[in-house]
Amino acid sequence: MKQRSVFADEWRECLRAHYMYVVHVGDISTEPTLISVMQEAGFTETELAELRVRATMHVDDVGADFQPDSAVVEMIKSQMEPAQAAAVMETVPEAVATETDEAESETDTPQAEEEPPPNEEYYAPPDDSPHQLSLF
Repeated sequence: MKQRSVFADEWRECLRAHYMYVVHVGDISTEPTLISVMQEAGFTETELAELRVRATMHVDDVGADFQPDSAVVEMIKSQMEPAQAAAVMETVPEAVATETDEAESETDTPQAEEEPPPNEEYYAPPDDSPHQLSLF
């Protein structure tokens, strides 16, 4: 009789996190073997697709030319109710920051006072000489 390990949930969570990291950094050499291990652990293609979307949905970390996998996006849209999908599309901002907006925001914020330079102790080399440790 095959018993489920007490660490099965932690193992699956570790695999999820590792897969999301591999997808996020674009490690194409690790991804195929990790997918096969995850499939042996019981992950479905749908779960892997959801993890891929979660790993790549950070807009601030991707390039301007990034295009999400259209098959996955359509699958998610088909699973959502029509009213829910419309609400999501309405909340997505269309505005793109321009250089003038960034320049204006920099001039609007007050400049923080510069901190004084650190004293000489900051630049002193560390004391690497051996020290006698007490046994008590």
